[in-house]
Amino acid sequence: MKALVISLAILALAAIPLVTFAQGADEEEEAQNETEKVETVWEVDPIVVTGTRTPKPLAETPVATELVTRTDLEKSGAESLSDFLENQAGVTISHSIFGSGVQLQGLSSEYVLVLVNGERAGGRKGGVLDLSRYNVENIERIEIVKGNQSALYGSDAIGGVINIITRASRAPLELEIHGNAGAAGRMDFGGAFGAKGEVWTSRVTAGWRTADPNDYEPDDPETSVDGYDEFSLSSHSEVKVGNWSKMEGRFSYLRRTTSGIDGGTDISSTIFDRSNLTEMFTLSASPNFWIGESGRLKGTAYLSMYRDEYLQDQRSGDLLDTFTETWERLVQGTLQYDRYFGENHYVSMGVEGMHEDLETERLEGGQSDRQRISVFFQDEWTFPSHLAITLLPGIRWDSDSQFGDHVTPKLALSHELGEKTMLRGSVGKGFRAPDFKELYVRFAHPAIGYEVVGNPDLEPEVSMSYSLGVERTFSDKLWGSISAFHHDFDNLIQGLITEELSEGSGLLKATYFNVTHARIRGFETTLRYQLLKNLNVTLGYSFLDSRDEDTGNVLDGRPTHRGNVNLDYRLEGLKTNVVLRTSFVGERSFSEAYSGVESFKANPYSLMNLRISRDLGSLFKISMGVDNLLNEGDHDYLRIAPRRAFVGMGYQLSSSK
Repeated sequence: MKALVISLAILALAAIPLVTFAQGADEEEEAQNETEKVETVWEVDPIVVTGTRTPKPLAETPVATELVTRTDLEKSGAESLSDFLENQAGVTISHSIFGSGVQLQGLSSEYVLVLVNGERAGGRKGGVLDLSRYNVENIERIEIVKGNQSALYGSDAIGGVINIITRASRAPLELEIHGNAGAAGRMDFGGAFGAKGEVWTSRVTAGWRTADPNDYEPDDPETSVDGYDEFSLSSHSEVKVGNWSKMEGRFSYLRRTTSGIDGGTDISSTIFDRSNLTEMFTLSASPNFWIGESGRLKGTAYLSMYRDEYLQDQRSGDLLDTFTETWERLVQGTLQYDRYFGENHYVSMGVEGMHEDLETERLEGGQSDRQRISVFFQDEWTFPSHLAITLLPGIRWDSDSQFGDHVTPKLALSHELGEKTMLRGSVGKGFRAPDFKELYVRFAHPAIGYEVVGNPDLEPEVSMSYSLGVERTFSDKLWGSISAFHHDFDNLIQGLITEELSEGSGLLKATYFNVTHARIRGFETTLRYQLLKNLNVTLGYSFLDSRDEDTGNVLDGRPTHRGNVNLDYRLEGLKTNVVLRTSFVGERSFSEAYSGVESFKANPYSLMNLRISRDLGSLFKISMGVDNLLNEGDHDYLRIAPRRAFVGMGYQLSSSK
């Protein structure tokens, strides 16, 4: 109740008019420099690429795209990508033993494609791509496209796409060092070095983060939130070759160890010490060639290797000890050609190939692989200026070695209603092939009382999606948007705990089934307002209706209501920024059939993070703050770290010569 009252008070404050926040981070250096000179989103035209796979001004792209800039990330004080997105409008972060996954438009992590510099990120576990492993220190910007994007990106993109763009050097010499420490053993230290010449640029970033485990129920030995220790290293380099070509290369390495305790509860009296080591290595090369003044050819070769070691050690015995090692290898190649035919006609086409290999004792047979080849095409037409209409038809063909051929067409349209209003809509098909876990996994959870067994007879999910939205700039201080979406699913895949006993383990059997038909629909709205000269406020709200059409049940774990309020205040005389980011998440339903516990509605909660930072001259910055200010969290449905105060300092040197 306390959290609800405080959240409503903040919502009431934010209901007074609101404005935009600083934007920036253009794909081209010139636009980047211009962006840094202004403060409102409608005064600049930053470039985004994710919605159409081609560079487009943010205000003109026919596919609605949300841009998170480097400035937004720095002001938030967030350490990881999941920390930042926790308070982002229309984004829900779900926390589990598999990490921090994301929901867009009510669709969970399996339906949200995460890209790093335009390439598919690997290393999913339990269907979840853990966003907490992405350190914001190495992120230049984030582009979020909500809704079905299968026509461009294929499987896993029905809910949307999150594209993480890593940082490159923008000055001849750059040096950054930062660190913060706080309660519960949480520490975050890192640094970066970059340089830029006339035809080349390179940047190297390294970081280390750690935190202790946390427990919301100290009367039993089981921990609620895992502790972790993480090291990361990455680089981003570019080289220009002549006037018409450029080569980009990227490398990253991550080593993360998590630990916790399971059992010792009413469900299982046996106690297990659990540890999990994950390592991830990625390498990519992207040549770009400009063909005359109207064409561009871009290729990408990408390699990702993911290793996971999981140890479950039974105390006072070894009968239930478990150790598994998992290797996942992903090789991708993309070739894309873009060409202008006059000023109002733009064509993009490309071919992609992917080979995915998974090796683990959790799979039936121990190993499986799949291949996919895809061809995509889109044709963008901008009609005469008096019509102000852009039409974007597209189509993609995917051939999967396990599930055959799938064709996913889409039609997007944007219409400029005057100079300050943009209408966007789309309709398209989507599909998602079952992953290795859903097909073949066999993994026991003795501390919880069941064993997950894959279902090799699963069918691919197919969907039909619709969206319609409008954005309006009311003044130089007020901007707003509202959008509605609707997804119809056939063969939606859901996990189900059965009444059968699994062979060998004697535990209850949990497996996956296709739901014949499901529906997910809702709307989102956002307002940005400049309340005072130095006070910017962002207010967001989303409503969701999700149903299994065969049973009428609400789909598990999806909040009907979600809101957020973000305040950004600048004290110019003190060179100090105060940022308060708050999200409110309503009740979430969990049914007994899917969760294994009595049908239940998890309580609503509010997450509030406060950060105060001050510039000390041009090189140093100090900061302090509190994460999870309201100390939300519980052992069963919201496994997040409790309230944590922290202090930090940063040093940044950037030379102009």
